[in-house]
Amino acid sequence: MLKALRIEPGRQRAKGRCPSCGGAPWIAARREGSLTEGARRLLGCALCGGEWLFERILCPACFEEDPRKLPSFRDEKHPTVRIEACETCRRYVKSIDLSEDARPIPEVDDLVSIAMDLWAAGEDYHRIEPGLAGI
Repeated sequence: MLKALRIEPGRQRAKGRCPSCGGAPWIAARREGSLTEGARRLLGCALCGGEWLFERILCPACFEEDPRKLPSFRDEKHPTVRIEACETCRRYVKSIDLSEDARPIPEVDDLVSIAMDLWAAGEDYHRIEPGLAGI
């Protein structure tokens, strides 16, 4: 028998959380927007798999908005993947860029780029919500 997902009071509609179920983001995707807005940043929910639009220059964990405290890190081996970190709370979300090439699959690219998560952990950053590999 299937059970309905129970949402804790106050969890739904919280800033930085999934508007459908209240789950934390495990991944971000950048998709092409209009010419005036550039690439849009969508966060992916760890609980229900839904996506929602979220500001590009804003930490989903602590809501830091100073761009100087929100570095992003890339690796030549994974050109579509980046670590979007926050110096304030030391948390990060892994982001997959789909704005120029829509073929990458966030779930696959997350697993393939696990070395980036290991690097981030070595730099004392912690992922907001673990990825598919549990890191």
